Amino acid sequence: MVVADSKPLLTQMQRAQIAGALVVVEGGQDSEVLTRVRDAVRTLLRIDGAKVSVSAMG
Repeated sequence: MVVADSKPLLTQMQRAQIAGALVVVEGGQDSEVLTRVRDAVRTLLRIDGAKVSVSAMG
């Protein structure tokens, strides 16, 4: 619980339900860039890699 001036500000937090992610990236023609971005998003959002789509910009 987070309290300010003896009043509760936050009593509960819930993690967002993320269905997936789409990322458009500059330099996406390089497969290593796509893999590194996909892995970073997967790790950050704690979702399966199959739910992350990374595409090249332009």
